[in-house]
Amino acid sequence: MNHIYRIIFNRASGVFQVVSELAKGKVKSTKTSVKLTALCMALVSCVVLAGDNTNSSPTNEEIKKQYEELKAKVDMLLKVVNVTTVNINPVNASAASDGGITIGSLANASNKTAIAIGVNTTASNVSAIALGHNATSSNVSTIAIGNASATQKENIAIGNRTFATGQGAMVIGINSTASGNRAIVFGEDSKASEAYTIAIGHNATASKGESISIGYDTKASGKYSVTLGPWANALEDSALALGAQAKASGKYSVAIGRSTSALKEGGIAIGLNSATYAERAIAQGFASISTGDGAIAIGDHAISQGKYGISIGVNSAINNVGTATNII
Repeated sequence: MNHIYRIIFNRASGVFQVVSELAKGKVKSTKTSVKLTALCMALVSCVVLAGDNTNSSPTNEEIKKQYEELKAKVDMLLKVVNVTTVNINPVNASAASDGGITIGSLANASNKTAIAIGVNTTASNVSAIALGHNATSSNVSTIAIGNASATQKENIAIGNRTFATGQGAMVIGINSTASGNRAIVFGEDSKASEAYTIAIGHNATASKGESISIGYDTKASGKYSVTLGPWANALEDSALALGAQAKASGKYSVAIGRSTSALKEGGIAIGLNSATYAERAIAQGFASISTGDGAIAIGDHAISQGKYGISIGVNSAINNVGTATNII
């Protein structure tokens, strides 16, 4: 046990006295210790083992005996009073393990080095921290701040109605959830559902492994998919949607620019209102469109409708398979 007291022999009075180790003589302390309960403080300040009432000096044997008796009593009392736990305003509060700290009504720190601060807070594992009304931190090295819940190892949940349920997951916001391992969520009503997913923004959703969704009302629902921009959607594996209302709904498809659409596998649409409707089709330029497999349309309002057709230039159009028009 790390002693917070020492026993000294007062030669003037011929008795042993218990002295607090927290005291520093005449030096003014700048720290306040919360390790002593009222009982320990009373013990340290008041316990005196008196000698006999005679004026004769005690012998060495008597001194040794008095010392051992007093030390045994002090050690016993300090074991009964757990000086390494702290309860403040303990209305049904509980700090059951060595090092536990609870502050607030119904707060519960039930494991070593756990900290629970706030009404109805729970920190129930090693190094767990719960701060705020109804905060729950129930695994090793978890942190819950606010009306939040951190239930897996090394979780961090901050905000109102936030939940971190995947190992190492982190969520900061309102009504948001990080349920995948190492998932990250920032924002309101957002979700990161599988391992290594990231959702940032209001109502952002990253639902498949390693997907990233950033922006208002964005969705990355394919594995390795990425969305960036309000209302952007990447709906298949490895799809990429960048820009407001961009939509990449085919595998490996790419949609870059406002209101662009790459709807089939391998399609690429770049530019405002551009769209591809077939596999491996390419549309680049304002309002350009490719509708045939492997078709290419480049230029403002360019249209390529035939399979493998190529249309290059402003207002160019091609309808037949494998033919080209307006090529510069």
